Formats: sequence, C-alpha cells, structure tokens
Amino acid sequence: MNLTHVDKFMPEGIRALASMLNMLFEAAMACKVSAKRSASWDYVGLNLDEMKYWIGLGYGEPEKLWFRTRCRIDPELARQLGEGEVSEESWVPGRFRWSRGAELSSEMVHFFERSKVSQMRWLENYLRECLTMARSIETPDQPPIPEEPEES
Repeated sequence: MNLTHVDKFMPEGIRALASMLNMLFEAAMACKVSAKRSASWDYVGLNLDEMKYWIGLGYGEPEKLWFRTRCRIDPELARQLGEGEVSEESWVPGRFRWSRGAELSSEMVHFFERSKVSQMRWLENYLRECLTMARSIETPDQPPIPEEPEES
C-alpha cells in the first residue's frame, strides 16, 4: 500500500468518479447487457452480461478505461482482432483474457473535454465495439465464471 497526501481535490474527484460509473451503467443499459458493480483496492467498474465481461478504471491509471473478458476466449482469434491485448490469468476459464484500453485524455478521444451527451455517446459506442469484438472471440463452451481473486 502506497500512502500519499490527500489534497483538496478529493471530494470533486469522488463526485467525478461516481458520475463516470453512472455513465458506464447507462451505457451498459443502452447496450442491453446486465451490469453489476465491481470494486477492489485497485479498480472500480462493472461486471457485464452475467460476469462475462468487465469495464472500468484502475486507480493507478484512472485516465485509461478498460474493457476485459472474463469468459473463455480463443486467444488466436483475439490476436487476429488486431486490437487490444491477450494476457494469461490463472483464474479465467481457459486461462486467457482479452483487454482493450482507451486513453480518455488522448488526442483521439478528448473525453474530459466533451459535453455530457457526447461523453455518453462515446461510452456507448466504445462499449458496443468492445462487446462485438469480445463476442466474436468467445468459445462455444462456457464454464461458470468465477469471481476474480482479491489482490493481497
């Protein structure tokens, strides 16, 4: 655990984080997938579609939005997407997961400079794209999806 000074921007930051989570939840509803809060000491986000996917932010890199699979995927098909990254996780069914990150402050996105309506539109489009790609790499045999283990 890394302790640092908490400054006067914390209250506004917490309000902004809550707004982001509300927007992610609304984007999930617009994409017609179930959404349930998911948080730990390292991240906050939503488990989607009965825990098959996750979208959210890591506290260490809050300017980057992540979408990740939690279900069994075909790692070769995932690599062929030409987008995102494949990693190995022992707790994920099939041991591989696909992740796609978006830099919210990048020149291409400028998320924080957008209006609320434009932010919602961007999140819905991003989530819809991620869901389409993730569904294209899922395997037909889907075992139960375990809870993600807590970091110690």
